[in-house]
Amino acid sequence: MKLSCFRCVTVDKYSGSRKSLLSPRFPALLALSALVFAAAPASARKPTYTLTVTEDTNKKTGDFTSTQTLSEKRTGRVIWVRHFPSADHITWSKNRRAVAFETVPTKSERPQHQFDIKLVVWKTGFLVQSFFPQPFIHADYVENMLWSPDTKHLLMRVGSSGASDIDRGCYYCLNADTKRVVGVGSGSLRVQWLGNKQIMYWPIGESNGRAGSFYESSKPRLWRVPKGF
Repeated sequence: MKLSCFRCVTVDKYSGSRKSLLSPRFPALLALSALVFAAAPASARKPTYTLTVTEDTNKKTGDFTSTQTLSEKRTGRVIWVRHFPSADHITWSKNRRAVAFETVPTKSERPQHQFDIKLVVWKTGFLVQSFFPQPFIHADYVENMLWSPDTKHLLMRVGSSGASDIDRGCYYCLNADTKRVVGVGSGSLRVQWLGNKQIMYWPIGESNGRAGSFYESSKPRLWRVPKGF
């Protein structure tokens, strides 16, 4: 892509004298033009995206419907449209080039996967995918999710029954490419990635061994993504 501010200082378009090329102004203009020229393509190569969810009810059947539309944030260009039953806990990567959300099993899937977590994941350059992580995660819902900086792994905390009421849940790490998960441990919502391969989380324990009395440990634990996962 050629920029007009860059063309105006190229020698083949220059109409002044050779002496003016040696003036202090020319190197400064050339440096500024080169900076703009280098920055513009980088911005064009890395668009960011937004996800719009429209919910409605089918007037004939009374069934709840949901439509998800992913589009480029700057231009509004639509990338894909899907009709997953729901879109909960929408989680973007930091650079907004990857997104994941929880959905519910379809009617045909419910008999076998009624209590299994189902996810929808999309990353730039890949098709949108919906799947049950392997091995199956038996839980009622996802409480929160967090992308690794390189968007290869997705950390999620899941719970059942009243787990969210006592801030307790089990962490799993998903490889977004292979759709496989590995257990991490039980902890609070306070968690963070330390680079692409390690996380720090705060475990939940029972106070003085009394059932139903829980507290967040003051000492966080470190967990590293297994080699080759």
